[in-house]
Amino acid sequence: MKRIHFVFVILGLLWISGIALYMSSRQKVEQSIQEEQTKPIQGTRTDKKKLHCDYIDMVYTWVNGSDPKHIDSRTMRSGNTRHSSPGNNRYRDLMGLKYSLRSIKKFAPWIKNVWVVSASQYPTWFDPSSDEVKFIFHEDYYSNQDDLPTFNSNSIESNFYSLPKEVSDCFIYFNDDIFFGAPVSVSDFWDSDAGQAIYKSSWTAPQSKEKQSNIWHACIAYTNDLLNNIWEVDNKNRHYASHGHQFFTREIFDRMYQDLEPEFKKTSANPFRTAHDLQIPFLYLAYVTRFYATYEPTPINYYALIMDDHEKMKKEFAKILAKKPKTVCLNDGLSPDKPNTKVVDELEKFFETYLPERGSWEKSN
Repeated sequence: MKRIHFVFVILGLLWISGIALYMSSRQKVEQSIQEEQTKPIQGTRTDKKKLHCDYIDMVYTWVNGSDPKHIDSRTMRSGNTRHSSPGNNRYRDLMGLKYSLRSIKKFAPWIKNVWVVSASQYPTWFDPSSDEVKFIFHEDYYSNQDDLPTFNSNSIESNFYSLPKEVSDCFIYFNDDIFFGAPVSVSDFWDSDAGQAIYKSSWTAPQSKEKQSNIWHACIAYTNDLLNNIWEVDNKNRHYASHGHQFFTREIFDRMYQDLEPEFKKTSANPFRTAHDLQIPFLYLAYVTRFYATYEPTPINYYALIMDDHEKMKKEFAKILAKKPKTVCLNDGLSPDKPNTKVVDELEKFFETYLPERGSWEKSN
């Protein structure tokens, strides 16, 4: 055999071997992808009880703190003017609810019912005759009417165990500054085989005494101490719940209330936040991870603080539009009394770009 022929034979064999290796490798990759797609969601403990959900609702808390009646009520309830500022960012309405409701229609159409918890208020743009979005006033579900009026989100959440029975046993909870930014599925929140999806913050309780000067951290430290007492476990690694959506069930609320009824009642009675309030998302996360089957999907909560820096906020809004996280929290960090109006205008432009489709529950202009 001539040398040239021998070279061609060798090259041919190498070519055939390369094709065989490529096909084998491709088959393995495709098999791996198929196995990954069909692989069940892994829970933390399969022997723990799995929460059952027939369907999932959405529950919001919303307030228009710039309403003069609401300001007067806050002032009277506090006995001074500490909580009476018209622009107080704990109570201010920055259009979030309007666009968050639109985001359900666009990105989570499988949610069955939508409920908005408010202090006997409707947004100016809302049509109360709507069947798609229903309002629950505080007096409709507070066990102790003497606790009203309240301006304390911890108090409002501590009464969720007695929400009207029309609300699903399983519900996603949003503050009015959170919206869906991309399609979400039921498995982002719950799975019949794996249990409840959980989303942890990197923070654990208790944080330092310096951080506990912030009332939010103080509430979590207080709640963590209560858990150590009732479970007789000094756990210094309980995670905060991720800042964003929460997934709640009546079953766990009933269990928490049975264990901590006096503390629930004390929190309910506080019209404004105190350092000795229960912090409900932290408490719920501790219970569900201790007693029920859970799993941890890829994080979906995106958090941003709205500030008076116009150029910085333009970049932040552009980043969210490009990234499209599954859930977005735009927390109000604007000046309490004189927010930058350019930022507020930019926020509305951002919302209209992201979620332009009006809902049937919105009044026509």
